[in-house]
Amino acid sequence: MIKRRIFLFVFFLSIWFGRVISQDRTLPNTSERYFQEGVSLFENGDYNAAKREFEKWRYNGLSNKTSKTRIHKVDYMTAVIESELDSINARLILGKFIDKYPGSVWMNRIVALMGSACFNQGDYMEALAWFDKCEPEQLNKKECSRMILHQAVSLIKTNRVSQGYIMLSALSIMGSDYSDEIIYYKAYSDYFEGRLEAAANGFRQSIESLEFSNWSLLYLSEISLRNNDYSESANLARAILESDPEISIRVEALRVLGESLSGLKNFGEAEAVLLEYDRESNSPQRSTIYQLGMSKYYNKDYNGAIEYLQRITFELDELAQYAYLHIALCALELNENNKARLAFEQASLIPGNQSVREQAMYNLALSVHETSYSPFAESVTVFEKFLNEFPASTYTDNVNSYLTDVYMSTNSYEAALSSIEKIRNPGPSILEAKQQLLYRKGIEQYVGGRYDDVTECMSEAIDLATYNKQTAADSYFWRAETFYREGQYTKAASDYYQYLTLTDNRGGEYYGLSMYGLGYVAYQQKNYSKALSEWKQFLRLTDTEKVSKGVVADIYARIGDCYFYDRQYNQAFDFYSKSVDANFPSGDYPLFQMGLVNGLRKNYAGKIDMLNRLTSEYPRSIFVISALYEQGRAYQQLEMSDNAIQTFQRIVDDYPLSDLARKSLAEISLILYQKDQFDEAIKSYKKVIDTYPGSEESRLALSDLRSIYIEIGNVQEFISYTSQIQDAIPLNIDEKDSLTYAAAEKSFSRGDKNSAKESFSSYIEQFPKGAFNANAKYYLGLLYQEDNDYENALDYYLSASEYKHSRFSEEALDRAAELSYAVGDFETSFRTYVQLSQKVVSGERVRYSNMGALRSADKLGRNIDVIQYVDKLLQTNLNETEQVEIRYYRAKALIRENLFDQAIVDLTMLKSDTRSLFGAESHYLLSQLYYDSEKLDEAEANILNFISEGTPHSYWLARSFILLSDIYKSQGKSIEARQYLLSLRQNYTGKDDISEMISERLTKLENE
Repeated sequence: MIKRRIFLFVFFLSIWFGRVISQDRTLPNTSERYFQEGVSLFENGDYNAAKREFEKWRYNGLSNKTSKTRIHKVDYMTAVIESELDSINARLILGKFIDKYPGSVWMNRIVALMGSACFNQGDYMEALAWFDKCEPEQLNKKECSRMILHQAVSLIKTNRVSQGYIMLSALSIMGSDYSDEIIYYKAYSDYFEGRLEAAANGFRQSIESLEFSNWSLLYLSEISLRNNDYSESANLARAILESDPEISIRVEALRVLGESLSGLKNFGEAEAVLLEYDRESNSPQRSTIYQLGMSKYYNKDYNGAIEYLQRITFELDELAQYAYLHIALCALELNENNKARLAFEQASLIPGNQSVREQAMYNLALSVHETSYSPFAESVTVFEKFLNEFPASTYTDNVNSYLTDVYMSTNSYEAALSSIEKIRNPGPSILEAKQQLLYRKGIEQYVGGRYDDVTECMSEAIDLATYNKQTAADSYFWRAETFYREGQYTKAASDYYQYLTLTDNRGGEYYGLSMYGLGYVAYQQKNYSKALSEWKQFLRLTDTEKVSKGVVADIYARIGDCYFYDRQYNQAFDFYSKSVDANFPSGDYPLFQMGLVNGLRKNYAGKIDMLNRLTSEYPRSIFVISALYEQGRAYQQLEMSDNAIQTFQRIVDDYPLSDLARKSLAEISLILYQKDQFDEAIKSYKKVIDTYPGSEESRLALSDLRSIYIEIGNVQEFISYTSQIQDAIPLNIDEKDSLTYAAAEKSFSRGDKNSAKESFSSYIEQFPKGAFNANAKYYLGLLYQEDNDYENALDYYLSASEYKHSRFSEEALDRAAELSYAVGDFETSFRTYVQLSQKVVSGERVRYSNMGALRSADKLGRNIDVIQYVDKLLQTNLNETEQVEIRYYRAKALIRENLFDQAIVDLTMLKSDTRSLFGAESHYLLSQLYYDSEKLDEAEANILNFISEGTPHSYWLARSFILLSDIYKSQGKSIEARQYLLSLRQNYTGKDDISEMISERLTKLENE
C-alpha cells in the first residue's frame, strides 16, 4: 500500500483541486445563525472562533428535532477543529466520531487526521495504521502534504527509513510548506542508513531552522566524532553549549565534547567537562560528587579520587557503598592492598544495607572474569549468582554485559542457556544474549541434522525479536531451511518471506538464498511458473560472483527443469547449457537433460551426442545407466537397430540387477522380432523370461513369444516350452486369485487395517504362488509397521523385496533398509541398502541408498566398505552437511585401518568447524592421532587451538583436556597435568565417563 502511494503522491499533488463542504440548512432560524457562523469560520480556518460558535449552537439549538445530518456535520467539523488545534482531546474525539459514523462521507479526512493525532503523540505505529486506511487523493493539497510528511516521519521513526525517505523526496519535488522538516528528516534518514556525507550536507542546511538548529549541530558533531575528527566534533559541541540549548541537547553536547576531548587525549579538560555535566544535572549533589570522583579515577588521579569519594561516605547508603567500592579500586591501583581490603570490608559492614555484599560480589565476579582461565565458562556461575541474589542491582547492565561476553566466548550453548534460565530477572542484554545463543545453537543443530531442535531454537529466537531484529530475521531463514528439508514447504515459504521482509541486510548472502529457497519450495510443489519467477529474480538481484558456483549452476538447471516441464524445450536447453558452463564438476544432470530435450525435439542424433558426452566426461555419474538406455531408444528412433542392440546389451552386461537391465533385454528382443530375426528373438525373449521371472517384461515376452511361434507355425514348441518354465507370469491370471486379492486391497484402501491384514494373510495362504503375492506382502509390511510391530514388518518387506521385478520391489527394499537400520539390525540394513543401490535408477535414490549403506557399514566397523562408499559418494553432488558426515566416517575407518596419514587429511578438513559434533570430535581424534604417533608437540598445539576456538560440544573438549594431561604427564609435567584434571573436575558437569577418567588419572599421579 505504502509503495503504491509513493508513486501516486506526485500525481495527486500536481492535479490537486479544492473541495468545499456542502451546507445543511435544516435547523430552524433560532439556531441557524450560530451554525452558519460556525461553518463560515470553519471554512476560513478560524478554528477557535468556530469552536465557540458550535458550542453555542449545541447549547442553544440542539433538540430532538435537530437533523441527524446536521449533527453529523457539526460532529465532523468539531473533530477537525480539535485536530487542527492540536487539542489534547483530538485523538479521543476523532475516535468517537469514527465509532459513531463508520460510513461518514468525511471518513477519509477524519482517518488522515486520526493518523496525524497519533503522530503528534509519538504513537508512530498507530499513525501508520491509520494513514494506511486513507485515500490521499480525496484530501486537499495542504492536508495531503501534511499527511505525507507525518507518514514519512512515522516510517522513519519505526525504522522503515528508506520508504520514509522516498516519500519525503516526493514532497520535495512538488514543493511543500514543510521544506525545513523535509531537509532535516532526509538528513536524519541519511544518518540512520550510514550515508554520513549526505547527512552532514542536510544537517548543515537545517542549521538555519529554528526548530532543528541545535539538533542538526548535535548530529553534525556526532558525525565528526564517528569520523574521528575530534577537533571538529569538539568545536560543534561547544557551539551547541554556547547557544543555551534545551537540557536534553545540552547533556548530549557535553557527552560529545567529553568524548572528543578524550579522543584528543586532553584528559584534564575532559574531566572539567564531565564536572560541568554533573553540575548541570538534577541529580543530588552526592551523586554528582560521585561522578566527579569517578572522572578523577579515569584520569588516574587515584589519590584525588579517594579524597573526592570520601566526601560522600558520611551517609550509610547505597551511594556510599559505591564510593567505598571505587575507593578500594583506587587503592588497588596504588598498590595499597590493605586499604582496598578495608574499603571493601567497610562497605560490607554497613548495617542493614545489602548492596555492600552486592558490590563485593560484583567485583569478585569481575576479577574472575578478567583473570581466570575458563574454557568451560567457569565465570558464568559467579555472575549467575550475582544476578540471582541482586536482580535489581544498578550494576545489572554491566553484569549482563560481562555475562553476555562469557556466554558468547564459551560456545557452550546448553550451559549458557541453562544459566540464563536460572536468572530470575534477566535484563535486556541477557535476553539478547539468549536470543543469540538460541540462534547459534540452532545453526549447530542444523549442521548436525537435528531438525526438530533447529525449529525449536529458531522459534524461541524469533520470539525474542524485540532484542535483535536481524537475529530474528536470520532465525526465520534457518527455520525456513529446516522446514524445507523436512518437506514442510508451506511453512518454509512463509519463513523465507518473513526473512525477506524483516532483514536489514538486503545485500547479504541469506537474502539471495531466501529467493533461492522460495524457488525450491514452488518447485517441490510443482508450481513451476512461480519457481521460475523466484529463481530469475534471484539471478536479477543477486551478485552471482558472491554465490557459490554450485548454487548458480543448480539454479540454471532448475530453471531448465521449469521450462522442460512447461515443454519450452529451447529455453530449457539453453539453461541446462548454462548450468554445465557454470559448474562443470556437477554437469552430468544438465547434460542428461539436454540429451532428453534433443530427443523431444526429435534431434535424435543430438540426443546421442549429448549422452555420449555425459558418459565420457562423467563415467562414474549416477546418470550413466539412464543415459545409456536413452541412447538405445534414440538409436531405435534413427532405425540404427544394431547400435541400439549394442547399447542395450551394455546395460544388461554392466548393470544386471537394475530395472533398466530387464527393460533393455526386452527392447533387444523386440528389435530382433521387428527385424524378423525370429531365432535370435526367441532366444532373447526366453532369456527375459528366465532371467526376470514374475516381471511385467516377462509377461510381455511370453505374449510376444507366442506370436512368433504362431507366425512361424510352430505352436507345439511354444506349448512345450511354457509347460517347462517356472514362475513366469501366466498369460491369464486365475479369476479367484484376482478377486481374492482385490477384496484385500479394497479393505486396505478403506483404511480397515484389521480386515486388510487378515485378508492379505489369507490370500498368501490360499495362493502361495499367486500373481499378487509381492503386493500383499508389501502391504502387510506397511500394516505391521503402523502397529509398531517392526519384526513382522521387516520380515514382510524383505519377503516382498525378493520378488525382484514386482512394482513394489524397490519400495520394499527401501523400507526394509530404513527399518532395519532404525532397529539396529545393521547387517540387514547394509545388505539391503546395497541391493537398493544396484536396483534404483534415479540419481537421488542412488545417492540415498549409498549413504544408507555407508552409515550401516560404519556401525558394523566394515572399514573397507566405508572407505569405498565415501569415495563413491564424493563423486556425486552432495551438500556441505553430507560431505562433512561422510568424511567423518572415512576418517574413523582410516584410523581403524592404521592409515593415519590419510586420516589426518580428512580430520584436518573436518576440525575447522567446531560448532558441529563431527568437527569437535574430529579435533579430538586428530590430537589423539598425533599423541598415538608420539607427535606430542603437534597434539598439544592442536588441543590448545581447540580450547581457544571453543565448542558447544563440551564432551569432546573434556576428552581433549584429559588428553592434554596425558601429554603433560608424558613430558614430565605432572603439576600441569594435575592442574588440568582438577580444573576439569571442578567445571565439567556432564554425566558420563569423564569423571571416571579424571579420577583414574589423578590416582595414578598421586601414587607416583
